Amino acid sequence: MPTTTPVADTLAAPVARTNANIRSGPSLTYPVVDTVLAGTALSIRARTPAGDWLLLDSGGWIYAELVANAPAVPVASSLPVSAATAATAMPVVSSPVPAATQIPAAEIPTVAPGIGGGGSNAFTCIGGCATPPDPSCAIKGNVNSSGEKIYHTPGQRDYNRTDIKTEEGDRWFCTPEEAQAAGFRPAQR
Repeated sequence: MPTTTPVADTLAAPVARTNANIRSGPSLTYPVVDTVLAGTALSIRARTPAGDWLLLDSGGWIYAELVANAPAVPVASSLPVSAATAATAMPVVSSPVPAATQIPAAEIPTVAPGIGGGGSNAFTCIGGCATPPDPSCAIKGNVNSSGEKIYHTPGQRDYNRTDIKTEEGDRWFCTPEEAQAAGFRPAQR
C-alpha cells in the first residue's frame, strides 16, 4: 500500500492587500515616502507596540490593516518622535509579539479615536469604516466593477449616486489622506 508523506505547510509571505502608501513614521501625520501596489511582497522587521503599524526593511512604515499574512515580528524599541525627524530615525527591534489577527471586513470598527492635535475630525476611519462614524466622515470609498478604488467627496458629480457596499470592499473615510492610505484614489469628476 502506498503511504502519504506529510507536506509541510508553507506560510504565505506578507503582501500589500491593496495599493498603499509607505510613510516615514507610524501614523498618518508622517509624510508619504513611497507606495506599494496590491500584491507586492513586503519584508517586515518590526511593529509598533499596539501592532497597528509595521516597519519595513526599507525603513518605511505601512498600516497593518493594509498587509495580508503579517508575521510575528519584534516591537520597535524606539519610534520616530516627530514627522521632521522620522526620515532619520531607524528603530531598533526588541522582543517578538504575535502577528495581528486578520479582521474580516464586516468587523472593521466604525469609530476610532481621532488622531491627536490639529485635525478637524474627532473621528478617523484608518483603513476605512463599514459605516460612517459621524456626519463629518462623509468621504465614500468605492471599489468599481474593474476593482479600481476611487473615493468621492461631497459635492462631486457621482457622490450622490455612489452606494457603499461593504461586502464589495467599499468604505467610508473621514479625510482624503485616510482614503489614500487605504489605496483609494480621488475621483476625477
